[in-house]
Amino acid sequence: MPEQNEALVRLRTLYEAYLDKTASVERSQKFGAGWFGLKGGVADDPCHDRFAVELHAYFASLAASGAESAALREIMEYVVAAPQKMDAPRAAYWMLIAVQGLTQPLLPLLSATDAQTVGELLEKLFPRAKRLPVQDKLLRELRKRAKE
Repeated sequence: MPEQNEALVRLRTLYEAYLDKTASVERSQKFGAGWFGLKGGVADDPCHDRFAVELHAYFASLAASGAESAALREIMEYVVAAPQKMDAPRAAYWMLIAVQGLTQPLLPLLSATDAQTVGELLEKLFPRAKRLPVQDKLLRELRKRAKE
C-alpha cells in the first residue's frame, strides 16, 4: 500500500469540512435569502472567510516545515483540481478558485519538474479564456519556478 501523504489528508479534511458547512448553510437558509443581492445568502456566511484563514495558516505551516516537493505537488494538484472535481455549491465554487492563490508560499519548495506538472494541470483544467486573475498569477509563478 502506498504511503499516505499526511499533509494531503489534512488538506482534504479542511476542504470537506468547508463544503459540509457550506451545504449546511445552503440547506438552512430562508427562502429568497441572498436573491438579487439581498443579505442573508450562503455567500454572506463567515464560513468562507474561516476557510481561507485556515488554508492560509495551513499553507504557511507547510512552507515553514520544509515539506518535500512531491508531497507539495500532490497538495497543489488537489487545490487546483478541487473546483472542477468537487460537487460544491456555487458560493463555495468561487472560493475554491480564490484560495488557489494562497498556495504561493509553497512554490519556492517545488522542484522545477513538479512546478511544471502543476502548471500543466492548471492549464488543462482552466483554459486561458476561463481562468481568473488569481489563476493567471499562479500559473505565471509556476512557469517561472519551472524554469529555475
